[in-house]
Amino acid sequence: MKLVFKIIGLIVGIFIALVIFLAIMFYKDFKMPVEQYTQSEAYFQKRLDDELQLIMTDDTKENIEVTLTEVFINQFMMRELSKDNPKYQDEAFKDEPAYEYMYLSATSGMRAGIKGVSTDILEDRIDLVVSVHALAGSTRLYKTGVYLSLDVILDEDDEYVFKVRKINIGKLGLPVKTGLNIANYITSKINGKSINEMANEALPFGVFDSKTASFTATEQTVLDYATSQDVGYGALLEIIYTRNLINIAVEDENISIGFALGQLRKLPTDATSPTFNPITDTAGQVSFMNGLAAQFLAEILNPSANPYVDLNEIEANQIVDYSLKDSLQFEQEFKLKINETEEVIYHFNSSKLFLTMEDNILSLHLPFAITRDGITEKFDILFNIDSTVSVEAEDLVLTITGMRIGSSVLTETEIQMIEDTYGSGMIQEGKVRITKEQLSEAFAGQNIEFNDAEVVNGMLRLYYNFN
Repeated sequence: MKLVFKIIGLIVGIFIALVIFLAIMFYKDFKMPVEQYTQSEAYFQKRLDDELQLIMTDDTKENIEVTLTEVFINQFMMRELSKDNPKYQDEAFKDEPAYEYMYLSATSGMRAGIKGVSTDILEDRIDLVVSVHALAGSTRLYKTGVYLSLDVILDEDDEYVFKVRKINIGKLGLPVKTGLNIANYITSKINGKSINEMANEALPFGVFDSKTASFTATEQTVLDYATSQDVGYGALLEIIYTRNLINIAVEDENISIGFALGQLRKLPTDATSPTFNPITDTAGQVSFMNGLAAQFLAEILNPSANPYVDLNEIEANQIVDYSLKDSLQFEQEFKLKINETEEVIYHFNSSKLFLTMEDNILSLHLPFAITRDGITEKFDILFNIDSTVSVEAEDLVLTITGMRIGSSVLTETEIQMIEDTYGSGMIQEGKVRITKEQLSEAFAGQNIEFNDAEVVNGMLRLYYNFN
């Protein structure tokens, strides 16, 4: 019997020692920057809004520069965690746990409360701390938390790698793989999915690998994701990326982000869309034909072997405008929440394609603009497109041979992305096509068959036959 009591005593002693050990090792009172959660700190979006307004109103501004500060990140995480807890930091509920804790796992009984989240940004790593308290009703029983340290690595292949270097629960440091293996086991038992499966289903881009405890994203995967959301944004980001117009740096206490957006601004020497009366109805078609009547009459009175009609820039643009009136134009808006109650709206859109002619060269021009509700100024972007003109099966065809934005010549990939922005609505296989039916309508339904085209002395010369 004494042996039995000794064994029981030994087991109880081991249990008590284990409890004390775990209590000591897991207990830690992580201090949170509570004062940061309520202090005045401009939203990242507010800073971005200020910078965008400046680049629209000041033609000399070249760069947009914003920073993600530790305070902003801490406030952002606080807002996310407390979004379903309206009592947090509301003095009317000061005597309730919901006032002190951003998030509570239950409304009563045994529950866990998140006291706060803290971020520490260093040049080569990001440290994250989550403070967790165990509660019985309104009584605090235990303080602990999780400390996670991430190495930030940019390798030679433009891959951004965030690698878990250290995990602490309370005072107890766990081997990274052991901690992730335990987490994998728990999540698999709960919902039948591993951390890898859950993370990669949730992440919009990049790959998480629990074996290496790292998340990896290449700049190209980020661009691919942006393109999948909207081709127009993807095209602009692709140009910014390939031109090295973006700079991201992890510094002490903040992450700085810079865009040399000014290099995409329309140049003072770039073409401007001519002013003309668009052809909108039968009266407009008749008026257009009346302007060309003298040329057609001269041909009738003195027939030639290869008749043609010359269109000046205004007339040529009337044809393009009329023919492409139903083509898709790109338009997208994006919203910025600049404080708790105010939201501003930006618009990124294209205007109609127009053309210019000089000597025997025809150029197309595709305007884009970034505008903001509430201000009249805008940021203009102009894609200047080199092209040739021809007639294919009686269709007037403008073939793209090159493209420039600002002083930068675009690559074939970038040109293709701009073309993809419009799908089959305006640009198809590198060509802007004005069909014979559209030409016939513009020319007031006259029985004219066009068979060739060229640019001569700044005029669009269309060769034709009367049917």
